[in-house]
Amino acid sequence: MKIGKNLWTREEWYLTSWASANDPATGKFRYITDGEGVPQNILLDGDKMIYRSGPWNGLRFSGVTEMTSYSDKFAYQLTSSSSEVTYSYVSKAEASFSRLLLTDDGVYQRLAWDPTSRLWKIFFQAPRDICDHYGRCGAFGLCNANAPSTSFCSCVQGFSPTSPVQWKMRDTSNGCRRKMVLDCGNGMSSTTDGFVVIDGVKLPNTHNVSVNASITLEECRARCLANCSCLAYAPLDLKGGGAGTGCIIWTEDLMDLRYVDGGQILYLRSTKSELDGPSVSMFPTGIAIGVSVALIIILVLLAFWVIITRRRHRMQRVLVHNGLRVTGVLIAILRIPLRP
Repeated sequence: MKIGKNLWTREEWYLTSWASANDPATGKFRYITDGEGVPQNILLDGDKMIYRSGPWNGLRFSGVTEMTSYSDKFAYQLTSSSSEVTYSYVSKAEASFSRLLLTDDGVYQRLAWDPTSRLWKIFFQAPRDICDHYGRCGAFGLCNANAPSTSFCSCVQGFSPTSPVQWKMRDTSNGCRRKMVLDCGNGMSSTTDGFVVIDGVKLPNTHNVSVNASITLEECRARCLANCSCLAYAPLDLKGGGAGTGCIIWTEDLMDLRYVDGGQILYLRSTKSELDGPSVSMFPTGIAIGVSVALIIILVLLAFWVIITRRRHRMQRVLVHNGLRVTGVLIAILRIPLRP
């Protein structure tokens, strides 16, 4: 199975929905591979994007971390060359039959055949939750599907809601704006700007990003810092392990940013005053609590060890009394007169 585009002939392969559950005429939904910037799969309602998988990172699509859990069943391949940009998969030898489906109401599904029940079972589907809907929190907004229903959206560090009134009414489509002007963007010849880490996320839309596959992540950071238009950067390829290699640079508003289990790191340009604040991570509160509890336990154990050691030293004093040498315990010797 392959979806994508032949860049020479302009021929394109994609999924389409039915007009309805009972009408096989072409529906309004399409699932395509977008080859602009960094390739990613997107779901369209007509010409409107309603979901995207996140960019391909050499192992999987950034926002579909579940792909690693069934890599023993399917072999994935993303081809990006001068002639084509395509995404394909092949079922491995012992895997069940699988197929992709785009429903008439706009849900993309991967189905696997269960020979026991003789039914097609849903392996994966998207959109999965409220944060999968494209641009749910607007520009520079960050969506967390595990947050209370009243606060799915927050602004990335250094930003605040563009329209606080609308945010209070749960309309977050206007996104967020920067609190303080960047040093580099303020006409300075040198900059004190730096980067805050946003961990565990699906990378923002990569349709119009700058890409360089041949440089290191450190070189990517330096290039972003030297470019006053650069708003964020991230590694292009993770398949080599470590922090990754290559470079993606964003110069436009960051759109469709959300937390996902096992997500990637995004380096967001920030002012010097913001660099002293905490990095943003998937579970900042939980991590802080865990570290605090661990430190308390260590301190209690250390105090207990000191007390035991001091007592042991006192007990090991050597007493010499009337020529009798006693160690280890304190013994009181009573003189009892003997009567004839």
